[in-house]
Amino acid sequence: MKTQVLADLNNLLNSYSLHSVNSDDCDLHIQHEFVNKNWLGGSKKIQYELMIGIDTKERTVYALEKVIEQGSGFSFGMESSSYTQQGTKVYRKVRAKQMGLDGLAYEVDLDLGSILKEIKKIAKNHDYKFKEVMQSAKIKEAYLS
Repeated sequence: MKTQVLADLNNLLNSYSLHSVNSDDCDLHIQHEFVNKNWLGGSKKIQYELMIGIDTKERTVYALEKVIEQGSGFSFGMESSSYTQQGTKVYRKVRAKQMGLDGLAYEVDLDLGSILKEIKKIAKNHDYKFKEVMQSAKIKEAYLS
């Protein structure tokens, strides 16, 4: 059952162009830089990190999500973002053009808050509970179970 949950989560994350990196601490680990704009006099980037641990004994999907924004200088580019926080949850809409590794420009238009909502749906579809955690220790514990 864990294999199918992981497959569905990978399909979801791939639909957002998010790809898992190898990890010894969790089932899925995403590290992605959504925006990295450099222009005369400044730069801005939004780093997204997601760790997922699946505990088959407790039938629970645990998730830890981090959004880090760094910026400086003046912006004359075509970029906008909005930021909302409700309790411990951060919802961010990002819209920007960025260059891919293939040298082509891509437009990013994404509500980062929708990712956890979709993960929760996948967990529920497999009769798993979903819990968002604040520390990676719980993710590692679930992964090792």
